[in-house]
Amino acid sequence: MQRLLESARVTYESYETTGPGDATVRTRAALREGASTIGIVGGDGTLSEAAEGFFEFKQNVDEGPSRANPSAALAIFPAGTGDDFARGLTGGTRADIDHWINVFIAHSQHPNNDHTKLIDVLYGVCNGYTQPFICLNASTMGIGGETATRVAAQGKFMRHLDR
Repeated sequence: MQRLLESARVTYESYETTGPGDATVRTRAALREGASTIGIVGGDGTLSEAAEGFFEFKQNVDEGPSRANPSAALAIFPAGTGDDFARGLTGGTRADIDHWINVFIAHSQHPNNDHTKLIDVLYGVCNGYTQPFICLNASTMGIGGETATRVAAQGKFMRHLDR
């Protein structure tokens, strides 16, 4: 990935998340500092965390969030077990990492190109209507994580049945 980005003269900074919620915090901070594109390497959970960083929550959760930077974009580099969100963008197939890198490079060179898509996000509130959240394709409230853990524990055979 690094070699392709450097050969295309794309400048970037990289950060590794350290725990739950870190992608949200780092994304929101980068957008406040002027970043216009956030690239995420991870699965659906990490992507949803990063997507949450694109929004600022109001004190009154009934008002809904506002966008931190309306012109910013989220670039994805799928690296999860299922990558359901990425598959949805590619018609249900699993595109290789070079595809996503090329989309990112095209966006970096021409920000309003055909590879940029507007998407809807889900906004919800949990924990007695006190904790707002954003997610991209589904909110499983922990069941998805448990399922992913069980699938991962079964090894490569189960993960590659859907290809």
